[in-house]
Amino acid sequence: MKKIFLTVLSVLFFNVFCFAQIKIFEKQEESVVQKDQSVNQVISYLKQKLTREAQEEAGTFITTNLKIENCQITKDEFKSFADSMSKITVLEASSFTKEQDDQYVKVKIKVNIDTDNVKAYLEKIMQDNKYKEQAQKAIKKTERLKKDNLELENKLKTATKQEYEQYEQVLSLQAQLLVEEQKQRELKLNKMAVEAKEEFARTEQDQNKKEMKRQKELNALKKQMEQENLKIQQKIAQEKDNIKKADLENQAKIKELENKAKEKQQSWKTNTGKISINQAIQEATKLKQETAEIINKFETLSKENEEKTLKSYNETIKFSCKTKKKDKRETDEEYIAILEKNKQITEKFEQETEENIFENKIRNIKSMLTTLKPFIEKLQYFQTTNFYDGNNSKAEFIGIEDENSDKEYFVIEVKYKKKYKLNYNFSDLGKEKVKLMHDKANQFVIEPLFSVNDKLKKELVAFNVKHLGTKTERNIGISATIKQFDEINIFNIYKQKYENQQTISKIILELSNDHKLKIFTKITDLLKNKMRSFPTAIEINDDLNELNKLSVAVSAEGMHTVGLKKDGTVVAVGNNKCGQCNVNNWEDIVAISAEGMHTVGLKKDGTVVAVGNNQYGKCNDVKNWKDIVAVSAGGEHTVGLKKDGTVVAVGGTIYDYGQCNVEKWEDIVAISAGERHTVGLKKDGTVVAVGNNQYGKCNDVKNWKDIVAVSAGGEHTVGLKKDGTVVAVGGTIYDYGQCNVNNWKDIVAVSAGERHTVGLKKDGTVVAVGSNEYGQCNVKNWEDIVSVSAGREHTVGLKKDGTVVAVGSNDYGQCNVKKWSINLTKKSHNKLAKFENLNHK
Repeated sequence: MKKIFLTVLSVLFFNVFCFAQIKIFEKQEESVVQKDQSVNQVISYLKQKLTREAQEEAGTFITTNLKIENCQITKDEFKSFADSMSKITVLEASSFTKEQDDQYVKVKIKVNIDTDNVKAYLEKIMQDNKYKEQAQKAIKKTERLKKDNLELENKLKTATKQEYEQYEQVLSLQAQLLVEEQKQRELKLNKMAVEAKEEFARTEQDQNKKEMKRQKELNALKKQMEQENLKIQQKIAQEKDNIKKADLENQAKIKELENKAKEKQQSWKTNTGKISINQAIQEATKLKQETAEIINKFETLSKENEEKTLKSYNETIKFSCKTKKKDKRETDEEYIAILEKNKQITEKFEQETEENIFENKIRNIKSMLTTLKPFIEKLQYFQTTNFYDGNNSKAEFIGIEDENSDKEYFVIEVKYKKKYKLNYNFSDLGKEKVKLMHDKANQFVIEPLFSVNDKLKKELVAFNVKHLGTKTERNIGISATIKQFDEINIFNIYKQKYENQQTISKIILELSNDHKLKIFTKITDLLKNKMRSFPTAIEINDDLNELNKLSVAVSAEGMHTVGLKKDGTVVAVGNNKCGQCNVNNWEDIVAISAEGMHTVGLKKDGTVVAVGNNQYGKCNDVKNWKDIVAVSAGGEHTVGLKKDGTVVAVGGTIYDYGQCNVEKWEDIVAISAGERHTVGLKKDGTVVAVGNNQYGKCNDVKNWKDIVAVSAGGEHTVGLKKDGTVVAVGGTIYDYGQCNVNNWKDIVAVSAGERHTVGLKKDGTVVAVGSNEYGQCNVKNWEDIVSVSAGREHTVGLKKDGTVVAVGSNDYGQCNVKKWSINLTKKSHNKLAKFENLNHK
C-alpha cells in the first residue's frame, strides 16, 4: 500500500460509538486428535492458530474504526502494530472422548484490547518523533514474531506424533519463548501506552488550566470592552445631540433673521412711485446695505452650521472605528475584517454627513430666498423704473427730421448734455395729430427719465415726450444697459442653486450607495462657489455615465442654449443672469423656445411654463394659457399658438411697439417672436406681422406667398418658401447682410438670429449670412445636420447621428453642448429633412 507523508499533528479520529475502553475478542475451537498426533500437539496447534486469528480480528477492528490520513505508517503496518497491543489469555485447553471413542481437544482463548491506551499511543506516534521511532521498531518485532508464530503453527499442524515427540521439548521451549517474548512485549507496549495516556492527561490538564486562564482573561477583556463601548455609545449619542442642537439653533437663528427682515419691510415707504431719482438712490443705497447684511448673515449661519455638523460627525467616526494597530491575538483575517468594518462605518457616516450638510444648506437657501424676495424685487424696481429728475429739468427740443410714412415713424432730435435722436412711432395716431405735431413742434415738452445704476448713480434711460397740443405722451427709450446690483446677482445665483436641488435630489435617489457619497461631496463643495461652478443634472449624470439621451429639439437664442430631452425634461447652458436656465424641474415638455432673458416650454397637456426675467409679465402671465400647440419667446414678450389657430401674447417693452397685438389673428399654423415684433404663418401660406416695423420687418411680409416656415430675428424676418428658396426683409442701421438669402436653394429650415440668418439644406449642410463677429456663421464644414437654431451671437446644429455642434460666442458657456447626445428617430429625421412633407395644417 502506498505511504502518505505526515503533514498535520493529529489525524486519527476514533469512532466513539464502536470503541469501549476495553474491547474483548473470544475464540474457541474443537479438533479431533488424529492417530498420528498427540493431545498436547493439537492443543499447542489450536492455541497458536486461535491466538493468531484473535489478534488479526482485533487489529482489523482497530484499523477499521479509525481514519488514517497523511501518515508515514501504512494501514497494514498499523494492523500489525495493533495485533501486538492485545493481551492474550487461554481460558480453556482440555481433551475429551466422544461416542466413537475418538479423542477431541477443545481450546478457548480471550484477547483484550485497552482502546484508550491504543488511541493515546497511536496519537502520540503522530505527534512525537520518539514514539514514531518506537512504533517503527515495534512493528518490525511484531512482523518477526508473527512470522515465527506462523512457522510454529505450521509445524504443529503438519508434524507426526513421532516428530512431535522427538521435537516436543524444542517445540515447547520455542512456544514458551515466543509466549514469554509476547508477554514482555505486551508489558512494554502497554507501559508505553499508559505513559502516552498519562502524558495526554497531563497535557489536557495543562490545556484546561490554560483555557481557564485564557477564558478569565477574555472575560476581563470583554468586560473592559463593554465599558469602553458604553462610553463610546455615550459619546456618539452626545455628538448626535450636538448635531440636533446645532440644527435647532440654526432654525432659530433663521427665524430671527426672517423676523428682522419683516420689521425692516414695515418701515418702507409705501408711495415709492412718486419719488425722484435722488430719493430713489437714497432708498436704494439703504436697501442695498440691508440686503447685503441679510445675505452675509445667512451665509455666515450656513457656514457655522456646516462646521459644527462636520466636527460632530468627525468625532462620531473617530469614536466608532478601531484605529489601533494589529493585536497579537488577532489573526490576519480578523484584522482585515476590522479594517473593512471601519471602512464601512466611515463611508456610512461620511454619506450621512454630506446629506445633512446638503439638506441644511438647501433649507437655508430656501429661507434666504423667501426673506430676500421683497428686498430684491424692490431693488429691481429702482433699476427698472424710470424716475424724473427732482429739479424738474427738461431736455432741449431741437426739431423733427423727415418722417418715414411707410414705416410710420419720424425722428425727434433733442439735446440733454448731448444730442439724441428719438424714433417717434405714430402708427396709432391719426393724420391730423401728426400734422399738428409738425405744425406746433414748439409744444413738445421733453423730460429726461433716469434709473439707478449698479454704482448707485442716476443713469439716463429714456425721455418722456409730451405734446401739449395733441395731449399725447409716451416714453421713448435710448440705448442704455444698466448692470444689476450685486445683491440681485447673488440672489439669482442662490435661486439657481435651490431650483437645481430638486433635480439633483431625484438623481441621487436613483443612485447606488457607491455613487451617493461622491455626488453629495461634489455638491456640498460646489455649493460654496458661484453659480457657474454649481453642478447641473447633466454634469452629475455625466460623471456616472448616466447621461440621458436628448431628442426632439434644440433652441439657441439670446446668450443661452436649451435642449429638450426625449423624456420630456429640459436642460440648458449659458447665461443664467435672470434664471432663464432654471429648467431642471420641468417635466412633460413637448416644445421649447428661448430668447433674450427668458425660456418658454410647452407641456403635453397644452399648458405653458416659463422662467427668466418676468418684466412685463412675459413669464408669469402664461400660467393660465390652455390648448396651446406652439410657443415662441421674443425679446420682451411671449407668444402662444392655440389649437383653434388663434394666437395669444403677453409682455412688451417700456415702449409699446404693439408686438402683442395678435388677438385678431386666425387660421395661424406657425408663429415666431422676434426682438420687438411677432410673425405668424397662415394656413394659406401668407404671413402676418405686428410690432416694431423699423426697416420694414413687419409690413414687407404682407405680399409673401407659398411660405411654409417663418422666423423672426432681431431686426429682420425670414420666410422659407415651398420651393426651397428663402425670402427676408428688415435689417439694422448698419447692414450686416443678414437678409442676403436670395440665392439660397434646397433649404428645408431657417432660423433668424440677432444679426445673422442660418439655413439648413436638403443634403444636411448649413449656410449662413450676416454678422460673423464671433464666428457664428462658421458653419461651412457642418454635415448631416437635421435642425438649426440661430442665437444672438451663436449658432447651434443638431446632427443626424444625435450629437450637437455650436459655433460663435461662448462667453456664458452657451456653446458647451458637446456632452449632449440626441437620438432622433428615423421618423423625426425624415420630417425635418424633407421640407416637401412639412404639414402646416
